[in-house]
Amino acid sequence: SGLTPPGVFGLAMPLQLGRRTSFWRAPLHDAGLPASFPGALEAVIDAAQSHLILLIDLRYLQRMLPAETIEALEHAAADRLLRASQDRIVRLTAWLLQRLEQAHQHPALLAHPAALETLSGDVLARLLEAIELPVRRACRRQASQSRKRGLDRALAFLREADLSTLSVPQLC
Repeated sequence: SGLTPPGVFGLAMPLQLGRRTSFWRAPLHDAGLPASFPGALEAVIDAAQSHLILLIDLRYLQRMLPAETIEALEHAAADRLLRASQDRIVRLTAWLLQRLEQAHQHPALLAHPAALETLSGDVLARLLEAIELPVRRACRRQASQSRKRGLDRALAFLREADLSTLSVPQLC
């Protein structure tokens, strides 16, 4: 048990799972990547496990992504799993391991801000390509806006109505 660092979106990229590995007291299955926005984190990491941990600064996400995408990520992380097919996870993991190998072979590249910015953008783009973000938030936003318009109309009606003669059917 622990905490995802403040101001950071974190996710695990399991490379090899151990028999007793679990995230939030459930074994990891092939449906996605364990994820967490700042807050509680519960994981049992078996001795046989190896994994990558991606920590993405929330300010970077806010700078790079539309609010709707961040909201969808938050919603997915609330379920503690970013949905992705096993094939996409394998491709993303292989790509990340190649970038790590390149950084290990050429560490001086990481001293250049432009190279770091490009790498950060590539990591984020590849992650977003790999995962399946929920789309129901957009539907909720439209429904919420529709409810707000309905409430505004109802309040305007009540302000103009003679409340002493208002019947229930008129109110409905």
